[in-house]
Amino acid sequence: MFKHVSLLGMAIAGALVCSPALADTDGERAALARLMTALDQLEPLIAEAQSQADINAPVFVRYDLLRADLLTVRSGLVRHLNDARRHPAVIEPLVGDYRHRSPAETP
Repeated sequence: MFKHVSLLGMAIAGALVCSPALADTDGERAALARLMTALDQLEPLIAEAQSQADINAPVFVRYDLLRADLLTVRSGLVRHLNDARRHPAVIEPLVGDYRHRSPAETP
């Protein structure tokens, strides 16, 4: 139990040290670039999951909607990284729900 409490304390202390008031623009840009790389690495995993999907399942994942949401997130990051000016941006809503029932299973 003490180990969990000390880890929690360290996590809280780390969050305080890395507060937005102390944010480093270059550090933020580097972290966002790494995030974009991570998003790019999701595509092969999504393709693998889609290839393993049971086409006869009563509920299935809408991979097209998942990919569209990831593209929306990635596009927002690209816009932010490429535009040094700070101005309001149009926020595109994400679908977020990727489960879909087959027509035979819909009540």
